[in-house]
This record gives sequence, C-alpha cells and structure tokens, in this order.
Amino acid sequence: MSAPHLRSKPLVLSDSQHVASAALQRLTDAGYNPPPLQPSEYWSSGWPRMDIAPKLTDHPETSGIQLPLFHANVDAFKARLLAMPESMWTRDDQAISNVVMSGRGPNMERFKPGVEGIILLFSDNAGEVVFQFPYYDYFKSELEPILLEILGPTDIRNIIRVQLARMTPGASDIKMHQDSGGYAKQGHRIHVPIITHPRVAFEVCPFGGQLAAALIRSEPAPTPARKLTAAEGLPETAAAAAQLHSGGSALRDQRQATQQLQPNDGSRLQPYDGSISQQLQQQPCVTVAASEGLVFELNNRLPHKVSNPGPATRVHLVVDVFEEPKLRTKLPAGATCEYGGVSSNTLQQISQLVDLASQSQEADKTQLAAQVESMLSKAPGMTCRTKDGVEVVPKMPQQSASVGSKQDGSGADGGAESDTVAPGGNKLHIQHDVEDSVR
Repeated sequence: MSAPHLRSKPLVLSDSQHVASAALQRLTDAGYNPPPLQPSEYWSSGWPRMDIAPKLTDHPETSGIQLPLFHANVDAFKARLLAMPESMWTRDDQAISNVVMSGRGPNMERFKPGVEGIILLFSDNAGEVVFQFPYYDYFKSELEPILLEILGPTDIRNIIRVQLARMTPGASDIKMHQDSGGYAKQGHRIHVPIITHPRVAFEVCPFGGQLAAALIRSEPAPTPARKLTAAEGLPETAAAAAQLHSGGSALRDQRQATQQLQPNDGSRLQPYDGSISQQLQQQPCVTVAASEGLVFELNNRLPHKVSNPGPATRVHLVVDVFEEPKLRTKLPAGATCEYGGVSSNTLQQISQLVDLASQSQEADKTQLAAQVESMLSKAPGMTCRTKDGVEVVPKMPQQSASVGSKQDGSGADGGAESDTVAPGGNKLHIQHDVEDSVR
C-alpha cells in the first residue's frame, strides 16, 4: 500500500486545465489544431477520446495527433516504482514472479533497443484475447484509481493492454515506428508519464500527405479537454454507456462508411514497413507534450519515436483500450506466453480436418484450405502455458461467462470463476472477467 501522505492530493490536480492548455498550445504552435470532438466520443468517466474510425483508413491523422486530458497526481505510483526491487525489471525475475513472452524479441530489438518493460495486461495482436499478468496485483492500488478516473467504472473493463516502459538515459531508444495491429486500429492508446524529465523528446511524425492534412488549422482553436458532468448527460450505468459507445446504428454506419474512404487523388499512402526508414527520419515531426503526470491519448497509428539522452530515467504507463468490454484471464506466476502462437486445441482441430479430408477422394482442396484459413483467423494469436506446461485456454468473447460460474463482479478485475479444460484433459482453475455486454 502507498503511504497516506502521497494520497493527500486529489488525483486530478488543480492545475490540470493549465497543463492541458500548454500541451494543446504546443500543437497549435506547430500549426496543428486537433479536429473537434464528436458528441459521442466520451468514456463513461466523462473524459473525451479520439474518434477511432479514421484509424482504420489510409488517413488516420484525421483522428488527431494527441489529445491531452488532465494532469494527474502520480506521486504514489512513482514512489512504488522507485521503491520496488530493481530485479523486477529483469526477464529472469519476471520468469519466476510474473510471465515472460516469446515471439516479440526481434521486433522489440529492432524498434525499441534497450527499452525495459513490465507487462500487467496483454492481448493478442487483434485485441480479442486478454491475459492479466501477476504483476498487475503488485501495482493495483496505484494503478486502478488512475484507470478509473480516465475511463470510468464501465470502460475500465475494455482495457486490453497495460504496460510500463522504462528508458534509461543514453542506453535505450524508441525508433520511428507505426503500430498496425488490431489493438492499434481499433483501440485507444493512453500514456501516463510517471517518471520523466524535460530532455526526453516524444515526437509524432506523420507521412507527407498526413502531415499536410494535420497542419490544416481549424477555427476556432479548440479548448482543452473537459470532463463531462452527470448533468450534461454522462452515462451513469453500464447499459447506457454500452448504448452510447457501440449500440447506436448511426455511429456504426458512420464508422463503416469511414473505413471505405480512399485518398482523393486515388493514391494510397505507403504503410511504414521499415523499408522507408531513411525517408521517415528526414520527415518533419511534431514534439508533443509529455510532462510528468500529463494524461494524454496518442494516435499510435502515426509514426512516432522517443529519445532519452539523459540525465535521468523515463517511465511511462501505457494503456490500450477498446470501446467494448473484453474478458480477462488471469495467469499464474511462472507462466509463459507465445505471442502469435496458435493453440494446441486449434492445431488438433486442423489436424483432424486434414485427416478426414485425406480419407475422402471427393474432398475439395480449395474448400479445405478456406476452412483452415478461417480457423486460423479466428484462433487466439497468443498462447499461454503454466510453468507445468498446461495450456491456459482463455474465455472467448462469444462464450457466456456466467453459465455454471459464480459471479462477484467486484473491482476492476472482479469476475466469474470457472474451470477450463486444457488440451489433454488437464483442468486449470482460472478467473475470467464477467462479460458486460454482447459484442
């Protein structure tokens, strides 16, 4: 638990409007004004969020570059980080007391050399399967008040990833990259700088066409983000929030139409695949505000980079959130996960399908290939096993979390108890979040 004196100040500090205004001014000084917020683009907490629809198109810049929210009191979280054992940042320690992953190493070395991380929640690439790591409970008392303030009691269940990223001075670098998975295209990326200093440079560098569009000034200039009140129509219940966020047919129609947009000149923006890194490095960038405690949403569909030349360490809390609830499966300490891995259950089903097809002379190979491709596309892109080798089968969104389960629904990670049978008949007792609504 955190020391009481660290909690004496409110979570949202009194200078929030001034800090958010300064962050916004930095964008306008660069010639950029964020697009106006849509009436429906708010979390159940009342804080606004970016319009996510453009992130699925060739013009993600129309969502905005950065949305500053408020200045948070992060003293308790900072104290927790500074007091914890240094070994908790190491893979050796995490292999025992947290969970380690394979399948991301080459990508991390290429784009984030030297950056150390602690994972509290993580999902597959699509954001459909979410696992809660043991270290979540270590930071829970400092973490959840911040998450509740940003998202509210309903949308806190939409979180798919929570990570801590540490950059040591001069020894780590986050190179130019663009997040492209489903977790980025359909999710909101929120940053909370916990430990930082003025020499850290957080830059967003849109492509040429995107930069030109982003620099179009809007009139009048936007005001800093403001939290809605109940009197202004803040949804107070999960049902109202679900209807606001994903139940309206007009909003769905708008998003589907936006996904079909193409550049006016008929060309397509070249996605960042690493082969044009030299060109990107020469592009003009916008340095966004990222002072300690400034909570902001970042458009991670745009190329961005971070440098920390020193003299001190930089630690950010990084959160990815969808607009609908996601079930959460707890992992035991010592478990391992393969990112991008296919579960043994799916492989077994494919094997049985191929065996049956091979016994039939009338088997349609084209249809078989389509069936296998469909099974792989629907399979979770992240496979986890206990230290004893038992596969943890996550609760999928289309399944009911309440049948034969005891629900308590308490807390952000409160949920339903259930028994999961892993391939081979091994039974593993895990906890899942209660599914709040049908996707």
